[in-house]
Amino acid sequence: MAIKQPQTMSVTEFKSKLGTIASTIGDEPIVVENHGEPRLMVFSAEAGEAIVEELKRKRQQEILRKFEAIQKWNDEHNADLTQQDIDEIALKAGREVREAVQARYEAGEIS
Repeated sequence: MAIKQPQTMSVTEFKSKLGTIASTIGDEPIVVENHGEPRLMVFSAEAGEAIVEELKRKRQQEILRKFEAIQKWNDEHNADLTQQDIDEIALKAGREVREAVQARYEAGEIS
């Protein structure tokens, strides 16, 4: 769905046309202004879902990019580790995470 340039209207106009807007809003968002300042942006549920999905996609891409950077750094800085060293580090980290989660559970911070 291609979103068009927003239409602008005052709060008063928006309130008076709310019923019509709710039943006819399409791919043209509405910017609602109060004293000439933008306060709200109203758009269809379909447009909102598209925006949320795009934000999720961008967030996932950013997380993946950061993970790849961490993985590259680890590969560069840990090339001298043996598989046994890696296994020991992984086991220790797993224990520490399990203990931290258990402590938070016992403290009532998580359920």
